[in-house]
Amino acid sequence: MNMTIINGLEFERIGKGDPVLCLSGFGCSNWNFDLLKNLLAENVELVLLNNRGMGNSEQIPKGHRIDDMANESVALMKELGFEKFHVFGISMGGFIAQKIALNHSECVLSLTLACTLSGGEDFPSIQKLTEESVRKGREFADDVRERMICSMTIHPELLGSEIFDHIVNLRVSNVQDVEEVVKQQKAVDIFLDEVLPLETIKSPTLIMTGREDRFVCPKASEVFHKKIKTSQLKYIEKADHHFFLERSAQSAKAFLSFIQENNR
Repeated sequence: MNMTIINGLEFERIGKGDPVLCLSGFGCSNWNFDLLKNLLAENVELVLLNNRGMGNSEQIPKGHRIDDMANESVALMKELGFEKFHVFGISMGGFIAQKIALNHSECVLSLTLACTLSGGEDFPSIQKLTEESVRKGREFADDVRERMICSMTIHPELLGSEIFDHIVNLRVSNVQDVEEVVKQQKAVDIFLDEVLPLETIKSPTLIMTGREDRFVCPKASEVFHKKIKTSQLKYIEKADHHFFLERSAQSAKAFLSFIQENNR
């Protein structure tokens, strides 16, 4: 893995073609794209970002908001010479992606929102993480905690499978600093208290969800689809919240088809 740091942000750059900013989920480094990146890299150029405080990206003692992560992600892409690019956000990365689409619309070639949601009563609620729950989770051994998380966020048919074990190992190998995870948790709370003008998003948008996501209800994707008139909705069958790893081939195919359709 060839990692680079610019302006305090660590990222991997791989592939050729149109640029895609890849944004990972809550408490995660860019391992979220582990099984997607090689499937995509022959067709697009990926910038696989480690969000602020994740991996070796710089920590900010006072904390930060989703808006800050959006702004610095765009600044990084421009530093790399990309004035326009596709944006692919997974879970909390989808929060950042929404902010980019709203506040930097001139940069966005297309938007992909994966297993994510937004604030407001129109969206189904999720189990709220608190600082106490984040810290309490660290009382368990890493492998025990991450296996429990996977058992609740990977499709039951995959329990005990090779792909299940691979996802567990990815999570165990990439456990992040708990203080940085707490900062993200507070940023998430602020974001989910907002109601964004999603109806104003004009970028071509792909909304993807695991058909049986138990963490972010698929109804959230249906709400996005209704609000964003330029969107299409894709369900990944027999998949849960980790659908992008559980069914990576299907997920990559859906994304590339969407990109090719919007490049015509």
